[in-house]
Amino acid sequence: MPHSRNFATKPKTVAIAIPYGPITAMCFSIYSEDMFMQKVNYIHENPVRAGLVEKAEDYRWSSIRWWKYCPLEDEPLKVDFDQIAWRRGAAS
Repeated sequence: MPHSRNFATKPKTVAIAIPYGPITAMCFSIYSEDMFMQKVNYIHENPVRAGLVEKAEDYRWSSIRWWKYCPLEDEPLKVDFDQIAWRRGAAS
């Protein structure tokens, strides 16, 4: 099996910083883009579940506005979409 094909099937570990609460970072094994987006969406809803805001977009330190392509003018976080290795069109 070629190395590149073998590498593509291995899970990627992604460290995601959480800027509030007792936990400062979590690690997930990511097997697909769908799973990656599931984790991103789950994290975006954390401030809502914690009762800090009514909508995820209202939480100052959320990246959800970048994901929805409507960042604030003074957005405190930036998402480098060009650094994400999307598989454009590949099946999950």
